[in-house]
Amino acid sequence: VIMCMHSVLIGGEDQYQLLTTATDMRMIDRGYIFIPYDTLLYSLPYKNVNYPILANDTKLRRAYDGVLTITMDQGEQNFYEAFSAAQESYDIRTSTPAEE
Repeated sequence: VIMCMHSVLIGGEDQYQLLTTATDMRMIDRGYIFIPYDTLLYSLPYKNVNYPILANDTKLRRAYDGVLTITMDQGEQNFYEAFSAAQESYDIRTSTPAEE
């Protein structure tokens, strides 16, 4: 399942609803794989980063086990630079600062 919505890790409420509903429907247990489309545009930080939404939500953490995160090489850009560039080009339609 390719998820064409903002990542729950950066405030994507639609993805939160999809993943928690998929958990309720036992789709995660049945081997469905969820691929976040936005990670094809930019990579999320993964070193020394805490995602409080996963730490504070057991159901979401269980649902996130079914998410296959694919990231493209950003070359010399870090996450914050790539995210800001995606906002400027309207690939991402959110006004949330990359740091949040």
